[in-house]
Amino acid sequence: MYGSLTGRMVLAAVVLHALLVPVLAIGIHKNIANGIRDEFVNNARSQSRQLALLLEGKSSRAATEATLQDWLLSGQVVFADVLPSTGAIIRGRGPETGKALAFIEDYRFGEHGDDVYYISVPIDSGPDEIIGTLRVGFDESSTKERIELLYSRGLLLVVGYFFVALLLAWGAGRLLRRSIRQISDATRRAATGDASEDLRVETHIAEVSSLGEDLEFLRRELVERGRAMQSMAFHDSLTGLANRIQFRQRLVAAIDVARRSGGQLAVLYLDLDRFKRINDTLGHDAGDHLLRDFAKRLQECLRHGDFVSVAIDDGRQESVARLGGDEFTVLLPELSQARDAEHVAQRILDSMRQPLSAGDQMVYTTASIGIALYPMDGRDPDSLLKNADAAMYHSKQEGRNRFHFYTGSLNPRTSPRLDLESTLHGAIDDDRLVVYYQPQVAIDTGKLVGAEALVRWNHPDRGMVSPGLFIPMAEESGIIISIGEWVLRQACAQLRRWHDDRFPGLRMSVNVSVKQLRQATFVRTVASAMDEFGIAPGKLQLEITHLEPIERDTALAGQIESLRTLGVGLVIDDFGGGSSSLAQITQWPAQTLKIGLSLMQRIPDEPRSCAVVQAIINLGRDLGINVIGQGVETARQREFLARHGCPEMQGYLVSPPIPPETFASLF
Repeated sequence: MYGSLTGRMVLAAVVLHALLVPVLAIGIHKNIANGIRDEFVNNARSQSRQLALLLEGKSSRAATEATLQDWLLSGQVVFADVLPSTGAIIRGRGPETGKALAFIEDYRFGEHGDDVYYISVPIDSGPDEIIGTLRVGFDESSTKERIELLYSRGLLLVVGYFFVALLLAWGAGRLLRRSIRQISDATRRAATGDASEDLRVETHIAEVSSLGEDLEFLRRELVERGRAMQSMAFHDSLTGLANRIQFRQRLVAAIDVARRSGGQLAVLYLDLDRFKRINDTLGHDAGDHLLRDFAKRLQECLRHGDFVSVAIDDGRQESVARLGGDEFTVLLPELSQARDAEHVAQRILDSMRQPLSAGDQMVYTTASIGIALYPMDGRDPDSLLKNADAAMYHSKQEGRNRFHFYTGSLNPRTSPRLDLESTLHGAIDDDRLVVYYQPQVAIDTGKLVGAEALVRWNHPDRGMVSPGLFIPMAEESGIIISIGEWVLRQACAQLRRWHDDRFPGLRMSVNVSVKQLRQATFVRTVASAMDEFGIAPGKLQLEITHLEPIERDTALAGQIESLRTLGVGLVIDDFGGGSSSLAQITQWPAQTLKIGLSLMQRIPDEPRSCAVVQAIINLGRDLGINVIGQGVETARQREFLARHGCPEMQGYLVSPPIPPETFASLF
């Protein structure tokens, strides 16, 4: 510590103080010693003059000698004699010395080197009396002893003070060194991520204590940030539930417990039915609200005994997780029988009878659940999750809003789904996607006016795969973006060939999703395709089924406006069915409405549906919007549309979706 600047400053201050004090002490002691000397000398002078006055009254040698002897006996002096001018010494008893004597004004202590202080006083008792000099000697040993004692004690005091100063310097340095060591150690530990309680610095030094408080603040901040980071790493940010990583860790721990105890557990795999339609229709914010409300509903359905793994603050053990999207899992440990998992699954389904909050709206939806049991359906986390997912998919195929236990027979049914998902990613590169076209004709003349481009997947083993199967998979995986761009370019290329061949006025409709519209590069992609293949404005239309309130999304509104500037038309598909509303016409600048399939299937036999279809046709006429009746399969449906003034139609009555070669030969 003394090698540091702070330590050296402390030591220098203490040593300087220790050196200054002895100087002050010596000065004080010297003044006291001089006072003792002055007291002794003044007393000697006073007694000598008093004795001289007594001798001046004596007239004989005998009287003088007697007076001197009395003073010697009184103990006031150690010797006294008179040196008359006649030469004979009159002496009292005492030591004799031949040393020269000086008066008090010339005296200096210790000059004679013995313990007797001499003083001479002149006496004169008249012409007939004794005339001479009085010499008096005083014992100065006691005075010297007092002065020596004063100096010795002063020296001890100075030495003691110096020792205490060094001791204080050593103690202060040690205390400061300990505090600095604590701060240094705590700082290193904090830098390595150690934020435990013993990171605190305990000291009574105010400045260091302030640094310790700052370090404690840093420790608390590290703890809070560490907890936040841990929560982000192991929890879903939207719902607050465990994420896939944490759920798998808990599942591993639960399997280990079940293996040691010989028990069983269950994994429930849940998926919201038709969530994508709700998300696309109401918007992503509403979809997020729905997921949060469903997560809360899911937790409320589970009882204390349904929980396992890492304990949380309230003493329960959380085991609900969101794996992503609208997929959730529930871990049920220590089951006494498989029916316990069935009861939990049924409680969840029953709770879905109440609507869920989707922002400003309440939405009714259902869930499909798959159940896998340990150890019958798998002995490791991956197997249990995969088999529970397979059982959930089976529940969807059976009609949704139900649960299903995993059985070995599900493998042949679920493997194709996994195969489809993996094969779909390479469908474009493998040239397995094809575009079919369904004609659109004028109802009154039967003239060909347009075509709708519909993608098909020619699977190498399964042949043509229904778009109702692979399109949702493509949207979930995000590959719909690249598929949509490929279809757009194929459709534009085909339209260019038809314009150059036999259909110069034909228009083309291409289906797109809101997810595609949200892509920042989408407008540029459309413009590039139109420019490359020379598509004139008004000849390309984009069909959108699930619409969001456009006024809430300025970015999406900007995309639509940019498309209108390019001359691209907008078609609202399935209008009057699903979750469409009249407000969509005012919010979305559409040029065409397609009557919903569900309505077309019920005309002309169902009066209410007929009234709605007629209202859509009249609405389009009043607003100057083209109306297409899609899904027309019978002559009666065509006659109904023609009777009420619907301009165009498409459907199996005209032609199903067909390859471009067949399309050209048919018309």
